[in-house]
Amino acid sequence: VGLPAPEADYLAGIVLFYGSLAYPLPAYLWGLAAAVGYASYSIVAVIASIEPAVASLLGVLVMKEQMDVFGAAGVGMIFAAIVVLNRKKQDKEGC
Repeated sequence: VGLPAPEADYLAGIVLFYGSLAYPLPAYLWGLAAAVGYASYSIVAVIASIEPAVASLLGVLVMKEQMDVFGAAGVGMIFAAIVVLNRKKQDKEGC
């Protein structure tokens, strides 16, 4: 005889939650660590910071997800911060 329905749903939720973290999190961290060996720390930092913005935009464009004003503002701020930080770096190199 099986588990009652609420316990089965709870167990399935736990399995899905931890299963969704079991592969992506170590793969992401390993990818960042490997990238540092081939690129400078500043490039890896830019890639790591732009990833959530790109994922949000792909979710809207590909998966037809909804983005509210705050989400769009957050994506805009991430891109603006990357532009500002890279512009300051270029200004220092040009001197």
